[in-house]
Amino acid sequence: MVEINGTRGTLRFDYARLNELSYGDASDPPELLYGMRRIRAEHAAHPQTTGWWPIGQGIGYGASFVNRAAELLVQWPAGEWIPGLETGVAVQAVCEAMRPPPRSGVRST
Repeated sequence: MVEINGTRGTLRFDYARLNELSYGDASDPPELLYGMRRIRAEHAAHPQTTGWWPIGQGIGYGASFVNRAAELLVQWPAGEWIPGLETGVAVQAVCEAMRPPPRSGVRST
């Protein structure tokens, strides 16, 4: 599970529930709304899934790459590439920072 907490809210992804994101909006009035909302990525109303998956069918790890590749090809050749190189470098820096340090003195065979 990956959880991101920020000043504007919380976003949580659980690999066991690939089709869903949990979202908490910090701007919600706490006296009226409290807790997380579930965003279902396979719903036809979601802009990234139109024509891809029927409700209830799991979106697999590999299929998510197909969806992203299709988005990129729509921009080919002169479209705006979002995310761009700068975003990719920033994401890679975060991934590197999260990686545990190598264990010293231990070699795998």
